[in-house]
Amino acid sequence: MRLQDAARADARDSPVRSDDAATFYRYRDGSGRVVIVDSLARVPASQRASAEAVALAPAGESAGASDGALSSTAVSAARELTRDLHMPSFIAGLSSALLVALLFVVVGRKLGRLFRGALLLGVLGVGAVAYFGWVRRTTGQSGDLLASPGALIEDARGAVQKLNQRSAEQQRELKELEHVE
Repeated sequence: MRLQDAARADARDSPVRSDDAATFYRYRDGSGRVVIVDSLARVPASQRASAEAVALAPAGESAGASDGALSSTAVSAARELTRDLHMPSFIAGLSSALLVALLFVVVGRKLGRLFRGALLLGVLGVGAVAYFGWVRRTTGQSGDLLASPGALIEDARGAVQKLNQRSAEQQRELKELEHVE
């Protein structure tokens, strides 16, 4: 297929028929990564049936002119969000919230406000340091179950320092290459 024929096919297949709209095509390659291209001709023939057209209209365009494209984009965005949802984390968070709510309903009737407030702060504190520990474990910084916000800040500072050192090394190597030539 010649490039001009591909451009005509792009215009024909586009959900938005406005000259001002930009149409892109999204598909998954063999390794499962999402690939976005600006022409249907750039989508491999084996992936064209599953390729999804995404039309981007200018910000000032009225909603009535592109409702179909916007709703299909919104639906595909919702699918992307739910696809990336880490279900075990979601279930753990939801069950923890329900357990805390149940605890407050049962304990709240028998204990005073001061104790309920202290209990709430304690649960929130333990949840926060457990979350920080989880973040550090998932990023490979530490294997600890609990961590403080200060530990996350120190991790970030260390990463920035390593990045700066690497950048300085690259600059030195580039200068050496300039002097060699």
